[in-house]
Amino acid sequence: MKTRYIFAMAACLMAVSACAQLKPNRTVVDKPSPHRLTLIPETSVDRRKTSNILVKINHAEERTLLKEEQMKKVRDHTVHLMIIDPSFTDYQHIHPTPTATPGLYSFPFTPKLDSSYRAWADIVPVATGKQEFVMGDLKGKRGSTLTKTVSDEATVEGYRFALSWDKPLTQYERSTGTVAVSDKSGHPVAAESALLAHVDGFHDDYRSVLHANALAESGENKMTFAVEPKKAGFLKLYALVIINGKQVIAPFGVQVKADK
Repeated sequence: MKTRYIFAMAACLMAVSACAQLKPNRTVVDKPSPHRLTLIPETSVDRRKTSNILVKINHAEERTLLKEEQMKKVRDHTVHLMIIDPSFTDYQHIHPTPTATPGLYSFPFTPKLDSSYRAWADIVPVATGKQEFVMGDLKGKRGSTLTKTVSDEATVEGYRFALSWDKPLTQYERSTGTVAVSDKSGHPVAAESALLAHVDGFHDDYRSVLHANALAESGENKMTFAVEPKKAGFLKLYALVIINGKQVIAPFGVQVKADK
């Protein structure tokens, strides 16, 4: 009788474990980054004027600056800065460069709007080997309002970008997206260096972001990527590809269905 009880308990535990794998605890929220991002403009930040911005990434508790050798290099850079205004209109992907002061970086910034901006530093600390998105604000003259426009097509610098999915984009589910590139006549345009192509996304809470690199099977005139959004609602996506040696950024607006 005791043996049967042990086997029954084991079977129940295995079933619970299997269910946990199939349906993970989706109430768990990702731990916030232990680091803090600070953006310091050396001059006033004005629309269409270039200002030099200083960047500091420090440990929140220890208050020590994160130096270049303490971060892994990803796609040729240790810091990838994703910066955008509240309306999700002006998005810029920037790589700050180290200054003579260890742990202090800088970059030239030319805003297209008279607005505040928010930035996320995409980093991988050597100590953990885990990707982090560290958020910080750049104050401006005023804020701007988000317009949630859904769009799967964009025309940028004479190139047409078309976004498609293998299935409807749903919260907590993995979906594969494809961005095809063509000219105005519809002829395919070669996108170079799939290793540098990627997608950055911003949820409408203006706090949550996602990032996805191009998959290995991406073709010459398309970029394929996979995402698993953690939030439902409006998501602004930006596809970054290299064409004729220049980075081109295509914006899309998508709606993420809520998990059932």
